[in-house]
Formats: sequence, structure tokens, C-alpha cells
Amino acid sequence: MGKEVKYILDLTHTISERIRLYKDNTIDLSYSKKAEKDKIVRETNIEFNSHVGTHIDYPAHCMENGKYGNEYSLHYLFSKKVFLIDVDLKNEQFPRITKHFISNILIPKNVEILVIKTHFSDIRDSNRYIWSSPIIDSEIPLYLKEQFPLLKAVCFDVISVTSQLDREEGKKCHINFLSQECGREILIIEDANLNNLQKNDIIKRIFVLPLKFENMDGSPCSIVAEIERKG
Repeated sequence: MGKEVKYILDLTHTISERIRLYKDNTIDLSYSKKAEKDKIVRETNIEFNSHVGTHIDYPAHCMENGKYGNEYSLHYLFSKKVFLIDVDLKNEQFPRITKHFISNILIPKNVEILVIKTHFSDIRDSNRYIWSSPIIDSEIPLYLKEQFPLLKAVCFDVISVTSQLDREEGKKCHINFLSQECGREILIIEDANLNNLQKNDIIKRIFVLPLKFENMDGSPCSIVAEIERKG
């Protein structure tokens, strides 16, 4: 039997001008440097929208009266009740996650954060990551709301829950996650970097820390996970 080893993993993609974005949008980073004798002052100007890189979608993203991110406490997405689903879809021609697939997985009833690794973050620099990401069936969020009353968020390693392979299904999926359908919302975390998570890892706890500003319909975030792995 291998010894169990604990690791701290960063599940966040670094924002840069080179990073591939939804529908191949772009961001602008500019740098300034002032030098006077032995003193240097550097500053970076960053211009991007609230759904860039690893980020959280809040209800205000697509619901008229949905809650903004600043209405949630900073520790809302800290949890010790995390469950990992690992399904390798990166070589599928028409990748899809169905309600049937999710319902056949033994997920703990008290789960608060669900992490779904599709292995698409393995091909993050490819056109497929942007234009052929997995379709997430719109029935899944309703099933999760009904079955897991403590679930706060689902984290995906895909560019968006709205796949370009079926945009209408993706829009429904967003609404079903973020609306009050079935009595509550489930937040969406997209474009997570799950490359270093292994199939049998146990996530002991997770911290999801958003960039805070007023009227957050979405927000770039940092994700740190403590995992337990057999050595």
C-alpha cells in the first residue's frame, strides 16, 4: 500500500495576452516602467471582461434579478466537502456530459463543490478547447439541485458551459445553474486548470477566491486545493 501524500495544487490559469479566450476574444495588458536613479516603479494596466481565464459565473450573468458576486461572502466557496469526477473527453469527436452519466456516479449527498475534470485543460492552447468543448446537458443542473441540497458550485476545465457545438443547450445550462429553478442557484466555475489533478486524488479542501469589485456578474478567481494522493 502506498503512503498517502498531501499536496497543495493551484487550479488557476494565468491571465496573459497569449491565453486563449472564449470565442477567441482578446485582452490587453500594457506595462510601464519609470526609473529615477536607484528607484524603479513598475505598473501593469489590464483590460479584460469579468469572464476571463479561470472565473466564476454568478446569477447576475444571465438572470435579470440575479445576485451579484459581491453579495456572497468571501468564504462562500471555501469547502471541505469536495468531490472529483474524472471523465476523459478530449479525444471524443462530439464530447458531451449527460445527466445519465452524472446520475450513475456515487456523489456524496453532502457535497458542496463538485469538480468535473474532462481533460480538456490538457489541450487548452488548441482550437478544440475554444470551438469544440464538451456540451453540458441542461438537465444536469436541475438534477444536481434536486439531489444535492448543499451544493454551491460546479467547477469545469472547459472554456464555458456554453459549448460552440450546441449554443442553445449551453444557454439553457447556464440559466438552469444560475436561476432559482428548484429553489436555488448553483454557481459555475469555468476554465479551471485541472491538469495536475489525478483521477484518484481526494480533494480535502478547496479555496475559490474571486477578484472582488462592485456588481460582479462574474469574476476571475484563484483556486487552491489541498489534495491527498497515494504515493
